[in-house]
Amino acid sequence: VPMYEMNSYKVALFKIEHQRQALFDCLLLCHFPAVALEYQTMAEMVKAVTGWNTGLAELMRITERMLTMARLFNVREGFTAEDDRLPERFFQPRKGGSEPGLDREKMEKAKQYYYLLMGWDQNGIPLPEKVEELCIEA
Repeated sequence: VPMYEMNSYKVALFKIEHQRQALFDCLLLCHFPAVALEYQTMAEMVKAVTGWNTGLAELMRITERMLTMARLFNVREGFTAEDDRLPERFFQPRKGGSEPGLDREKMEKAKQYYYLLMGWDQNGIPLPEKVEELCIEA
């Protein structure tokens, strides 16, 4: 995906990668392995350690639940959609290059689409339906 292109496909890929990184956190795995771990390998690791017969769909669901719980905690502590922003330097033209900075409007649109994919409202607050779907209790 081109670096300076911002579209729904790229946002959807980001969501998957965000969940993959969260899965690494849940499994206490290094984020910089010499060899990329396949999801099936991670599922086999979980089974070997816990005896829990799981697969990719369930592992991704766990990470979605974890990310939503973290978001609920941050919202409770005063975190808002305004806090979901890149530093100013990302919007400035790159030094020594011809590439422009990121487009603010496209980034805002991408953020809103990410919220939609996560089941959060336009303010980044998980929707009650998503909280119920993930069996998260208040």
